[in-house]
Amino acid sequence: MPLNRWIEFDSAARQDQIDKTGSAFGITADDIVRVPHAPDVLQLKFGEGPGNRNIAVSQSLSPEEKLSAYALPAATAFASMTLLRQRKVSQYGLEASADDVFEALAHLIQLQSVWTVQGESAANCFTDFILNSPDKHLQPLQVFWSAMRESSQHIHLKSLTELFTWMLLGPWQKLMFDGHPAARYFQVFEWRMKAPEIFLGESSPENLFKLLDDATDSSSWIDNITEAAASADRRIKILPSRRKHIKGRLFRCAL
Repeated sequence: MPLNRWIEFDSAARQDQIDKTGSAFGITADDIVRVPHAPDVLQLKFGEGPGNRNIAVSQSLSPEEKLSAYALPAATAFASMTLLRQRKVSQYGLEASADDVFEALAHLIQLQSVWTVQGESAANCFTDFILNSPDKHLQPLQVFWSAMRESSQHIHLKSLTELFTWMLLGPWQKLMFDGHPAARYFQVFEWRMKAPEIFLGESSPENLFKLLDDATDSSSWIDNITEAAASADRRIKILPSRRKHIKGRLFRCAL
C-alpha cells in the first residue's frame, strides 16, 4: 500500500484494507506503524500540515514513533512529484501528460525487446497492440506514430525511441512549463509537421538531440542532465549537517 494512500485513509478505511488484503498475508493492525491521517496529502504544502512541522524527533523515541513523525513530511515531499505527473498539456485536440510520455517510451523499449528475443512476428503482434489499444495513456504515441507514417511508410523504432527519450531530458527548473515532458512532446510534434524530413535521416542520438534542442530553442540536453545531477549532489551533501541539526531537536522539513 503506497504511503500517501495509507495516510489519506481514516481508521475505518485502514481497518477495511487490513481485513480485505492484509489478512491474506497474516497482517493485523498491530503490525502497521501508526502514522498521521491527512485526508488529502496533495493539498498539503511541503513542510506544513498536522504532524509535519515542529516535530520533536528525539533519539529516545521508539523506532515506530520516529517513523510516524517522518511519515507525513515524506509523503508531502513525494506529492510534489505527483503534481508534476498530474499536469496535462493540450494541443490539436490531444491531451498528454508526463506519464503518457513515460508509457510511450516504456512500450517502445518493450517492443524492441520483443523483436530481439521473440522475433519479427511477435514484434508485429505487439505493434498492433500498441497502435490499436484503447488505453488512453497510449494515445499520444499512437497519434505521433500515425503522423510519422505520413512522412514515411517505414518507421524506425530507434528514431521513435530517441525522440521520446529527448522529451524526458528537459530542464528540471522548468518542469511546470516548457521543460515538462508533455510540453516537449508537442514541441517535437510541431517540428514533425514543419520539417518532417529532419526525422527521416539516420543520425546518432546526440546529433538528433542537438537538432531538437536548436529547433525548439531549448537548453542543451546534456546541460539539463548535468544541472539535475548537480542539484541532487547538493542535496546529498547537506544531509549530514541536516541530520546533526535535527538530532534531539525540532525536525523542520526544509529540503
